[in-house]
Amino acid sequence: MDSIIRADVLAKLLRIHETLDVLPDYPTIADFLQRALGEIPGVLHMHLYVEGVVFPSFQLLEEICTESKTAGDTSSENIGRGGDNSLIVTTPLQSARQKYGKLILCLYDKEAFSPYLAFVQNIANALVATLETREHIRHLDENKIGLEAKIAESTAALKNLNEALEQRVWEETEKNRQKDAMLIQQSRLAAMGEMIGNIAHQWRQPLNALGLILANIKDAADYKELTPEYLESLVRDGERLIQKMSTTIDDFRHFFRPQKRAEPFNLSTAIKEALSLVEASFRNNNIEFKLELEEDILIVGFANEFSQVLINLLNNAQDAILSRHSPNGSVTVRLCRDALLAVVTVTDNGGGIPPAVMEKIFEPYFSTKRMGTGIGLYMSKMIIEKSMRGTLGVRNVDCGAEFTLSLPSDNVIHPEHLHVHNSPSY
Repeated sequence: MDSIIRADVLAKLLRIHETLDVLPDYPTIADFLQRALGEIPGVLHMHLYVEGVVFPSFQLLEEICTESKTAGDTSSENIGRGGDNSLIVTTPLQSARQKYGKLILCLYDKEAFSPYLAFVQNIANALVATLETREHIRHLDENKIGLEAKIAESTAALKNLNEALEQRVWEETEKNRQKDAMLIQQSRLAAMGEMIGNIAHQWRQPLNALGLILANIKDAADYKELTPEYLESLVRDGERLIQKMSTTIDDFRHFFRPQKRAEPFNLSTAIKEALSLVEASFRNNNIEFKLELEEDILIVGFANEFSQVLINLLNNAQDAILSRHSPNGSVTVRLCRDALLAVVTVTDNGGGIPPAVMEKIFEPYFSTKRMGTGIGLYMSKMIIEKSMRGTLGVRNVDCGAEFTLSLPSDNVIHPEHLHVHNSPSY
C-alpha cells in the first residue's frame, strides 16, 4: 500500500513540476504541493515559506519561521498544539548559492510520517531546482530588458550614424560630380584652345594664298593687265581656298560634337581623321608622321572621344619633341589586332617621361609642361577606361615614350559580321 501511495504522490509531483515550468506565483506552487503532499500519511497541512511569507498564510507559522534558527537538514519543532504528537517539520529550500525558504509540513501523526522524510527531501530538492530555474529566467528577463534597451539605443545611434553617413556620401558625391564637371569643362576649354591653334595651322597656307591672289589682282590692275578672264580665274582660286577653309571648320565641328550613344566605327579611319586635324601643325614644325595601320578593325564606342584621346596624345608627343629642339622629330602610330585586343600605340622620340613622375602623369592637374593644365591625360584615361572599357598605359622606349590604348575583345567587330553605314555629313 505504501508503495502505491508513494507512486501516486510521485506522479502528482511530476505533474506539479511540469506545471511549475510555466513559473506560477508562490500561492499556486503552495496549493499544488499541498494537494500532493496532503496524501502522505500523518500530514495535516503543507506550507511554503519564501520571501518572509507563508503560503497559504498561517500567522503562527510565520512567527515560528521568523524566529527559527534551523538551517540545513530536515528538522522538526513542536507546534505547541494538538498534543505531544503534533509537530511542524521544516525542510530548507536552498541551493549551493542561495537560500529560497522552507517547505513546512504540519503533522498530526509523527510516526506515520517518519518513513516519508527522505521522500519529502527529494520533493524539496525538486522544488529548489524549479525555484532556481525561476530565478534564472527572472535574471534572463531582466537582462533581456536591459539588452533590448541597449539594442534600441544602439539601433537609434546606428540609424543616426547611417543618416549622417548618407548625408556625407551625398555631399562627397556632389563634390566629386562638381569636380568632374569642372575637369570636363577645363578639358573642353583646353581642347578648344588646341583646336583654335590647329585651325590657325590649317588656315595659314590658304590665307597666304589668298593674300597672293589679292596682290596679283592689285598688280594686274596697276599695270592695266586685269582682264575679265584673268579676274575670273583668280576669283575661282580664291573661292576654292575659302571652301577649303570652310571644310576645315566643318571637320573640327564634327570632331568636337558629342555622341549620345556608342556606335561602330573604323579605327584606322578615326586615326586618319585625327591626323588630318593636326598634320598642318606637325608639318609646320618639321615632325615626321608615320602610320602602320591594320585596316578594317571595327569597334563599338565613341569615335569622337577616341579621336580626342588620340589628338591629345599626338599634341603631347609634338610638345615633347619641340621641347628637345630635335631637328628629326617623328611620331609613329600603329594599329593591330589579336584574338583578345585591338591595340593602338603612339610612339615618339621626344626623350621619354622621367621615371620619377611616370606614375603621376594620369593624375588630374599634374603636368610636366611649363604651361600645362594637367587635364589632358587624365581625361584621356577616363574616356578610354569608362567610355571604351579599355586601358591606357605608357612606357619609355628608345629616345621617347610610347602610349598604348588597349580595347577589349568584346568591343572588336569583324567587318564580315557588320555592315557599317556611311557617316552622315555635317
